[in-house]
Amino acid sequence: MTSMKRWAVVPVVCGLGLTVLAAPAFASYYNWGIVNAYEGSTLVAQGKGTVGVDYGLDVIGGHATSSDPRPGGSPAYAKIHYNYTVPQFDGPHDARGVDNAKAVWVDRFVNGNLNTMYDAAELRGEACQNDKAGPDACRGSAWTNQKW
Repeated sequence: MTSMKRWAVVPVVCGLGLTVLAAPAFASYYNWGIVNAYEGSTLVAQGKGTVGVDYGLDVIGGHATSSDPRPGGSPAYAKIHYNYTVPQFDGPHDARGVDNAKAVWVDRFVNGNLNTMYDAAELRGEACQNDKAGPDACRGSAWTNQKW
């Protein structure tokens, strides 16, 4: 996984004209690569994107990008799956992208509000087929752990 980090330092003007640098806003995102979901031996959904935490925006999630390798069937979607892990486990949580019934990549930034009562989370991307008649065929990426 490739890490992408973004820093921003925000100057804060206090009384008496003093300028103090506030704590930096920090975002850390990781690419989860391309994941293929199969129903039996048939490729039914593809997903890719990023997972991470943006401390400045107080969100957890990332980019959920999906492609339907066989248009005309059930649509594909991508989602970000995450669990808070420290000081205790809380999950599962999902941030779901849009249904995509085309063989082109459709990207959506999806997120949940970052719960700062926790100190860490595990995240992964998933590619799924939205099979309305039965359970969705899904495939997940490797887990990424983040602490704040």
